[in-house]
Amino acid sequence: MAAFAQLGRASATSATLHFASDIVAQTVQNATVDPSGGPREYWERLSWSRVAKFTVVGACAHGPYFLHAYRWLDRVVGQSTTTSRVILKTLVGQGTIFPAYLVVFFSLRTVLDGGGLAEIKDRMSQQYLSTYAAGCIVWPPANAFFFRFVPIQHRVLGANIVGLGWQAFMSHQAAAHVKSRSSTGHVADSSNL
Repeated sequence: MAAFAQLGRASATSATLHFASDIVAQTVQNATVDPSGGPREYWERLSWSRVAKFTVVGACAHGPYFLHAYRWLDRVVGQSTTTSRVILKTLVGQGTIFPAYLVVFFSLRTVLDGGGLAEIKDRMSQQYLSTYAAGCIVWPPANAFFFRFVPIQHRVLGANIVGLGWQAFMSHQAAAHVKSRSSTGHVADSSNL
């Protein structure tokens, strides 16, 4: 029962983070395109299907994946918070957990956008390495902090706090891919995000 509650909490917090992050990403994107308008126009310009898809990724992939990934990492590397263990755990996580999650993320986003295997390969070839490189700047320091100071049951929540900015970046990455595909005729419009 406790495991189910932890899974539910991880899914709910990740869904909430992804919901908020996509709104932040769209707000930034919309402000650079057309900063005019009041509150009503603001809410009308948001792509709610894009928000919904990003929220699904948080609930169904991000939360459960990282809850179990952090547990796996503690089993493999240990729960010690010594400096050497924290560094090892950070390196193992960045070299195994994060790259695998990017595959899950880009695959699920592509499927939610209506794409198949060819589109997944296309998205991966265009965005995987640059996203992984950006993640290598953001996540090692954040994870080192989490592994040293945050108990395992709160790590997904902690990651979600840092992740607000990161997920806004990921939302932007997903949107940029769909917009670039729409210019080639593969996708009708960017509201398909």
